[in-house]
Amino acid sequence: MVREIQLGRKKVETIELQKGLKLVSPFPAAYLDEQKALLISDTHLGIESKLPSRGVYVPKSVLRDTLDSVLIPARELDCKKVFILGDLKHECGRPRESDWWSVRRFVDELRAIGAEPVLIRGNHDRCVRPILRSLKVETHASHLFINGFLLTHGHRKIKVGDSKKIKAAIIGHEHPAISLQNEFGGRNERFKAFLFVPGRSKGRDPPVLVLPSVNPLAYGTDINALKVSDFLSPYLNGRKACMMHAKPYALEVGELLLPFPEISELRNALGTTSCPN
Repeated sequence: MVREIQLGRKKVETIELQKGLKLVSPFPAAYLDEQKALLISDTHLGIESKLPSRGVYVPKSVLRDTLDSVLIPARELDCKKVFILGDLKHECGRPRESDWWSVRRFVDELRAIGAEPVLIRGNHDRCVRPILRSLKVETHASHLFINGFLLTHGHRKIKVGDSKKIKAAIIGHEHPAISLQNEFGGRNERFKAFLFVPGRSKGRDPPVLVLPSVNPLAYGTDINALKVSDFLSPYLNGRKACMMHAKPYALEVGELLLPFPEISELRNALGTTSCPN
């Protein structure tokens, strides 16, 4: 039995990155126009129950905030499908009872607003198939092509015959964030971020859109401070020329989505004169 979902009405806007592909403001999601589909990544369901077992305090609102970050834009944009680009759950090994419960709740609440989940498995999803099979959720082992867009988790690079046919690769895995020193010169403030990396000339590599993690507890990579060679995803690691022109969009979930200067300009402003190797 699915409980009635009470979601507050929040203003949802879209920002076009290229034809057919938009960012969803102010939520950690992208949107494919033709498919009326939401794209998200890295929900890491179950982490809210795993961390307390290790003595780490986790606010009770974490799971609700995670679900609402998907449900609100999916409902407001009348999405028919929600593509999850990997790491649906947090636990890499055998699912625990809490994993079953949180995944089922997520699927049930999506279906209650008329959206069907589709999972493209990530590195945390090795043992998620029994759960999704019981819920009859469509899954894909590594990637999916939709109208020229390559959807994949991003922990390994997908071999394609002709990269010129790919409009953009859309990935997760990296959990991009921006770290900025506050105006009083104290501790750094961190914001989740989208990262849009331009493609190389002559179609050698397509543009890449990196989605932020949906889970409030997962921030991850400080993209304005990390060396290019230290990025986790092979779609980013070593692409120095492209990464210098990568454009971040800082996100405060439910509040704002703010475009930032390219990485090279941002690092110069923070006192870094070049994009390190």
